[in-house]
Amino acid sequence: MFTIDKARCNGKECFTTLRLAKKLDFESQRIHHVMVTAEDGNPLSNRTLSTTHVIAIHVTDKNDEPPVFVTDLSQEVQLSNDQSVGDVILTLKAVDGDESMKNTIRIRYSIEENDYLAVDPDSGAVELKKLPPPGNLLRLKVTAKEEGEHGMETVEELRFRARPTEAPKSQVTGDLCNGKVYLATIKEGESDFEEPLVIRLSKPTDPNSLHVEGGFSAFGVDTAASTNVDIRVIPVDVALIDYEKRKEFELYVTSSYGRCQINVEVIDVNDNAPKCDHDTFTFYVTENHKPTVLGEVTATDADSAIDSSITYSIHGEGAELFAISEEGEFRSLVPIDREEHNMFELTVRATDSGGKWVDCIGKVVVRDINDNTPTFEHSECLIEIDEEKTLKQKLEAHDPDIGENGEIVYTLENVPQGSAVDASAGILFIGKLDRDTMENDTVRLVLRATDRGQPPRTSATNVTIKVKVIGAVRADDADATAPNNAIRYVSDDRRFRISDSGEVIYAGEGVLSKDTSAEFRVFAVDGGDPPHNSSAIVIINEHMSSMQSEHTAQIMHNETAQ
Repeated sequence: MFTIDKARCNGKECFTTLRLAKKLDFESQRIHHVMVTAEDGNPLSNRTLSTTHVIAIHVTDKNDEPPVFVTDLSQEVQLSNDQSVGDVILTLKAVDGDESMKNTIRIRYSIEENDYLAVDPDSGAVELKKLPPPGNLLRLKVTAKEEGEHGMETVEELRFRARPTEAPKSQVTGDLCNGKVYLATIKEGESDFEEPLVIRLSKPTDPNSLHVEGGFSAFGVDTAASTNVDIRVIPVDVALIDYEKRKEFELYVTSSYGRCQINVEVIDVNDNAPKCDHDTFTFYVTENHKPTVLGEVTATDADSAIDSSITYSIHGEGAELFAISEEGEFRSLVPIDREEHNMFELTVRATDSGGKWVDCIGKVVVRDINDNTPTFEHSECLIEIDEEKTLKQKLEAHDPDIGENGEIVYTLENVPQGSAVDASAGILFIGKLDRDTMENDTVRLVLRATDRGQPPRTSATNVTIKVKVIGAVRADDADATAPNNAIRYVSDDRRFRISDSGEVIYAGEGVLSKDTSAEFRVFAVDGGDPPHNSSAIVIINEHMSSMQSEHTAQIMHNETAQ
């Protein structure tokens, strides 16, 4: 989708150019988030430093989509027997294919030249100007074109079939009501006019001989309420009186000697709730990004402009972090931490001026960035291990990020050459350590945890491994008080001495050879009077200062002289 040029530097300042790799489509995606990372130094060096910035790119709409017919033209229009010349058989409606312009671009309508139908270029009303031959199916091209010099257009086919049989035509020889055109208003869905519609006839006529032509069969003569002079006209099919389908009717009360014209205006009522333009919505916001526009949630209302004014509100957990404008522009209000909220399930409620509403369901997904450093529970760790033993120690770091930003790689630093120590997946592996080959009994390491994010984040803990010598002598004394239970050790081999803690120490000349093999007795002597003692054999073999088995000398309580 995007490419970036090679950096160009001027002194200490470097810059680059972000370019489009292919065209962007407002109707497909309105906002793109691009993460740009800048690195200094050698990319292969551990000393490389980097920084990352997220760029929000808003795609502006342009007039590149033709109009779209809202009117369903997939079905043929069937003329009824009571439809006559002048009736509106269909109203064409189209909107601009560009989302942001669908309510601002004016659409004009036209129909291919023919003898039977005409279309109002502004309203799209298709009017019957001549009855076609009975039963014929006619196919005509209708066009919706954007107003303007370079307006785009869409052409579709309108199919309509003439009435199967000719309806008997009234023999009109004069005026039924002295040429007057009656005007009436009615609210959609109501069973009568705003004011009763009474027609004064030019001469007495039997109401039963009158009938209504046109008006899509929605009206008729109320013979029970009529006289031979005053004729009452009423709705006979309320379901047909729907402002959203037809805003006006033209009908005629006819007799054998004349007719009277009636024009009916339909008044809109708030009988439609808004409808969401899309079934669901999903927006993405980058973690910790400054407040920005995420997208658009819109609804439309089939009612007239008086009742179709829509206001929007956001509901659900975390709704206070977002806002929506009167036009449906959805935006974040604060930077969002993904470790606190990884997704919001929200509802946008669209309410018209009459109080009817609809809920548009959707979600906002928070994209993770590498904003957390792996952390160990402790900055220092002490591990004690017996000489020639192995150990697995869990030393795991925690990173609340997800994906590569939360994947941790462990490495060891300051490992003495030849030491059997390694780390993987948060486990420290310690192999057999030989105290005699070490400078001292302590190994100090640095365990480092580094995530795979860009740029990576890292932390470390200091690990101290204490090697305990196996070659030690230990004795216990059952006496309760000193000096009776104070123990000292004596070796019968002067090359070795035993410390108070029982450690076997070489005290002879030079350095103890790795090939030395020695066997001697060690005495444990308490401090009582008289002193008691016990002894054990110590064997030193294969350069390891260790006993073949652990020996314990237990000295019984001192007997007191009488």
